[in-house]
Amino acid sequence: MSKRHSIGKKVAAYVGMPLLFWLLIVAVLATLYLHFLHPYVAPIAGMFFTGSGASTDSVKIDSIYDGPVLVHERTVDASLVKIPNQGTKYGEIVCERIGLQADLYFGESEEILKHGAGQSPRSLQPGFGYPTMISAHNNKEFDKLEHIQEGDIITVYTSYGTYEYEVSGTEIMEPHLFDDKLLLEERSRLIVYTCYPFNNLGYIYRRFFVYAEQISGPRIVFDSEGGGE
Repeated sequence: MSKRHSIGKKVAAYVGMPLLFWLLIVAVLATLYLHFLHPYVAPIAGMFFTGSGASTDSVKIDSIYDGPVLVHERTVDASLVKIPNQGTKYGEIVCERIGLQADLYFGESEEILKHGAGQSPRSLQPGFGYPTMISAHNNKEFDKLEHIQEGDIITVYTSYGTYEYEVSGTEIMEPHLFDDKLLLEERSRLIVYTCYPFNNLGYIYRRFFVYAEQISGPRIVFDSEGGGE
């Protein structure tokens, strides 16, 4: 073996082995990031539908909710309903059978979801006759949804009335497969969703949806509708 060839092998060993070692370290760190850390350090808005959340910088967390109000009338005048801003707490969402309880905010940005459940700005508050869509983290407020069953009652408490919904079904899908037209239906229902699988540490790309139909709660009316029925 020539002297030049021997020196070349030594150089390759000194350079190649450390390089291979560092490449291995980088690969391990990348794997750990993608499968364990990414769900926590990446923007939480990735959990939601494109364009559905407000930027964190624009959100001010406050409250217009002082506790549930039991309204016996079938209707509530719209003038009595406070419309929340992004980041405003305006109620609670509860399912007693499974032990679910969460403060309810308007909006579903990263900052809002640190405090509780968030209503999508693309949907309306309970009482307006259209679907209300609410989300929260599957390892915090909505971890109990894993045990939800058809027939369970989900209650949304607001300062203008209490709304009860009966669960009619569940569905697991990728978020882009959700049909946005469901939010335009003149139908008083609740759509609740969270990431799936529950309490998973890896990258989560599916969502768990719960559909529930309203069974009680006052309807919001405007003057032109002849309120006060």
